[in-house]
Amino acid sequence: MKRFLQKKWLLVLISFMLVAGTIVGMVVPAMAATTATITVTNTTQYLAVTVTPTTYNFNAAGAAHPGVLINTTYYSNPGGQTTAPSATVLDAECAFTITNAGSVAEDMTVNMSDMTGGSDNSTNGNTGTAGATTYGSYTYWSGVLLSSAVLLKSSASGVGYANLAAAGTEKFGIKLLEQTGAWTGATPATMTVTITATAH
Repeated sequence: MKRFLQKKWLLVLISFMLVAGTIVGMVVPAMAATTATITVTNTTQYLAVTVTPTTYNFNAAGAAHPGVLINTTYYSNPGGQTTAPSATVLDAECAFTITNAGSVAEDMTVNMSDMTGGSDNSTNGNTGTAGATTYGSYTYWSGVLLSSAVLLKSSASGVGYANLAAAGTEKFGIKLLEQTGAWTGATPATMTVTITATAH
């Protein structure tokens, strides 16, 4: 009887070991990922422009009698305000430098307001010619033909310089045709030049 019980427990033990071995030897299938991610980059189109200098004075500096004259054409030319730039404008003939401070190529448009605060506040005639109380004006650009100067209006001027690369610079000047009517006083007038950058 005792030997019978020993054999019985031995069979139970062997059976348990066989079952345990089967469980240990089983290959548990890997679980597939139930989530996935995407990293999305949001790159902005940043438009910005800077200009130097931010002030300028048309006063025929160096002339025998400083002060602009009626019915006279002036240029913001460091070489002389009554000296026309070269047929193809040079850097040295431009008083202003604009910089594309944005992230993409930009087109630059320039507008110039009516005069204010002076004895004689000429208005921008928007035609490029001077009248009795109106002035005419253009922008000219380095490396571009002077004959291709762009009409400078009080608003809605055409593009002055196109496709200026990000971080690029370009020099330009202003051609000013003073009114034909006589001045009535000597108090200086001012105008505001606004440069607008748009994506090319």
